[in-house]
Amino acid sequence: MRKTNILMAVAALSTVSAASVAAQTPDRQGFYADVGANYSWPSNELKDGGSVTDHQAGVAWTLGIGTGLKNNKVRIGLQADYLKTTDVFKNDLGPGVDGEIWMYSAAIAFYPKPEKDMWVKVNLGYGTNKLSGSGESASAGGFMAGLTVGIDVPVGKGGFVIDPYLGYLDTFSTGDYDGALSGEGIKGSFNMFQVGVTLGYKH
Repeated sequence: MRKTNILMAVAALSTVSAASVAAQTPDRQGFYADVGANYSWPSNELKDGGSVTDHQAGVAWTLGIGTGLKNNKVRIGLQADYLKTTDVFKNDLGPGVDGEIWMYSAAIAFYPKPEKDMWVKVNLGYGTNKLSGSGESASAGGFMAGLTVGIDVPVGKGGFVIDPYLGYLDTFSTGDYDGALSGEGIKGSFNMFQVGVTLGYKH
C-alpha cells in the first residue's frame, strides 16, 4: 500500500510540474512581426587578384514577419536588413563611394527552453551591395547566411516584446560587379556584425 501511495504521489507531482511548465511557457503561436535598428560593423571587400577592404560602421534597419508554430519552440518567417554607409573605400578610391547593403532571408528562430525567452535564429537568403559615386554605380550579389542570438523582453500584456540581440550576416557566394565595374572581373564580399534591438508583436 505504501509503495502504491508513493507512486501515486510521484505521478501527481509530475503532472503538477508539467502543468506548471506549460502554464509558464509564453504563447508564441500565430502571426508575428518585428521592426528595429542596430549598429552594424560591416566588412566590405573588393577582390581582383588582390583585394581592398573597408569597414564603415553605421545604423542598419531590420524588418521581419512570420508565424510561430504550435509547439512554442520555433518561429519561421522572412527578414530584410538594410545598411547605408558613406565614403566606403575612401583610403583606396580617393573620395570614396556610397554603399548600400540589402540582405533578404528566410529565418528560423529556436527557443532551446520554451519556457524561457532566449532564442537563436538562423538566416539563409540573398544579399546585394550597391556602390555609387560620381554619377555611376555598380552592384553585386550572392547567397548569404546569418546567426543571431537574442531574448524576448515582454512589454505589458498586449503581446509586444523588446528584443535585444547580437547578429552576424555574411555572404558566402558573390558574382562580379555590374554597372560601372562590368567586365572588370571584380568580385565583392560583405557582411554585417550587428548589435541592436527590435520591437516585436505576438512572439
